[in-house]
Parts: sequence; structure tokens; C-alpha cells
Amino acid sequence: MKTMAWGLAACLLVAGCATTPKEKPLLTNRALARAAAKCHVKSLGVHYPRSGKLPYGQFLVPREEREAEPDKRPSTQCMFDALEGYRRDYLGLVDTDPAARPPQ
Repeated sequence: MKTMAWGLAACLLVAGCATTPKEKPLLTNRALARAAAKCHVKSLGVHYPRSGKLPYGQFLVPREEREAEPDKRPSTQCMFDALEGYRRDYLGLVDTDPAARPPQ
């Protein structure tokens, strides 16, 4: 009887933790960093809104692509292709490095 109870409890636990096979994983800093390295851009990290929605990622657009339209940039298409398998709110394209300070 105890064996059957433990078996039933284990089955319920595993069933509760399982996800549907079609569900994509959430975007993580590691996934964004790998995609950024593949696409030769700088990852600015994954951010989580306070409202509990999906995370969003940001990356720095290469200097030579900043004048082009957002949908014409090769790095943008590469990032969207590389992160196609992840759930995210959006991917942000940043034209200027927020860590760089203007000269004083």
C-alpha cells in the first residue's frame, strides 16, 4: 500500500512539473549572450519587467549598421533567427552604448 501511495505521489509530482512539448523556454542572459556572440553584437542583458510579463533582451547594434533601417540590418535578422526558439516580450536594438559616457 505504501509503495503504491509513493508511486502515485511521484507520478503527480512529475506531471505537475512537466511542460507541454510545444512550449518554448524563456529567454535567459546565457541564451542572449550566445546569440550575440554568434551574430557579432554586444549583449546588453535580459531584463524583467515588474509586471511579471515575459523578459526582454537588448543588444548593441554595430557601429557600421547604425545608419541602416532596423529591418535592413544583418545583425538584427541574425539575432531574431538565433532567438526564435525562446519566449520573450521583445528584442531591443540599442544604437549607443549606455556604458559609454560622453567626454567632459
